[in-house]
Amino acid sequence: MSRYDSIIRFGDTLAAKGDYEEAIKTFRSAFEKIKNAPMLQDAASQAFYEGGMQEKIGDSYAAIAANKHISAAERQRQLQLAHSAYQKAVELWRQPECWKTNFAVNAGKFEAVSKKLSDCEEKITTA
Repeated sequence: MSRYDSIIRFGDTLAAKGDYEEAIKTFRSAFEKIKNAPMLQDAASQAFYEGGMQEKIGDSYAAIAANKHISAAERQRQLQLAHSAYQKAVELWRQPECWKTNFAVNAGKFEAVSKKLSDCEEKITTA
C-alpha cells in the first residue's frame, strides 16, 4: 500500500505546513483511491481506513478553527465541520465488524477521536 501511504503522507505534510484546505482535499482523494485497493474490499477494512481519513480531515478543520485571524462565524463553521468528521470516524469505528477486526489499533484511536469530538462539542457550545 505504499502508493496510498505516500498520498496520505503528502496530506500530512500539507497539514503540517498549514495548508489545511489542500490537506483536506488530499485526504478525501486518498480514501477514494484506497477504497478500491484489493486489500480493502471488506467492509471492516474500509470503515477502519475511512475513519482514519475522517480523523485527519477533522484535525485539519479544527486547525483552521484555531486560527485567531478568522471571524467568529467562520470559526463556528470550521468547528462544525471538524465535529462532523470526528463523528463520522467514531460511527465508522463503532461498527461491530470494524471493532472486531481492528480492535488493537481501534481502541486507542477510538478513545482519542472520541476526546477530540467532545472537545469540539465544548468549543462549539462556548463559541
